[in-house]
This record gives sequence, C-alpha cells and structure tokens, in this order.
Amino acid sequence: MGVCKAFEEMLKDERDEGRKEEREKNISVLIGTLKKLGHSKEVVCDNLAEGMNLADEQAREYVDMYWGF
Repeated sequence: MGVCKAFEEMLKDERDEGRKEEREKNISVLIGTLKKLGHSKEVVCDNLAEGMNLADEQAREYVDMYWGF
C-alpha cells in the first residue's frame, strides 16, 4: 500500500470515528430531551428506534445507558 493510500485510509477511519461519536451524542441528546418532556422509557425507546433507525434491542440499550444523565 502506498503512502497516499495509507493516508486516505487513515482519514477515512477518522471520519468514520467522528460520525460514530456524533451519532452517540445525538442519541444521548434525544433521550435526554424526551425524558425531560416527561416521556416514559418505552416511548423514548420507540422514538429512538424509529428516529435513529435502530433495532428495538439497540434502542433499549441506549436508553438504559443514557437515562440517568
């Protein structure tokens, strides 16, 4: 692999990591906002799954992780 190709791969990895971090932040903000609005965990899970295109189990895991923040 050439230097340019290696550099391109490194930049791609950094962009992918940045996208992951941004997605995690958006998920935590959404959960916090819905919680502050008085929605139940179940409603937050449903909205999170639908809004962020997650499986129900993934949504529940995120809600459990960020509910206390």
